[in-house]
Amino acid sequence: MCMCLCVGMNPSKIGVAGEDVPSCNSDEEKCMIYQEYLLDPSQTVAQFLADSGVSLVDFARFECGEELEIGTSTEQQCSPDMAVEVGG
Repeated sequence: MCMCLCVGMNPSKIGVAGEDVPSCNSDEEKCMIYQEYLLDPSQTVAQFLADSGVSLVDFARFECGEELEIGTSTEQQCSPDMAVEVGG
């Protein structure tokens, strides 16, 4: 099962409760589990996961306005397969 979490910060890792310590400044938190859950800032991602009964095994971060690096060859840029991969 795949579940998408909307997190608005810049985590560098998922984090492990009991091993990783939350940052004193929530704006600088690098562990995803200690960051605010975007859809309910009153709880952390860890609290949301625990309440939902799910676990987070991996994540990918995308930034709004981020451009996809396709390559330099015209053939690569015009490939219909690439358009399918990026939802075009």
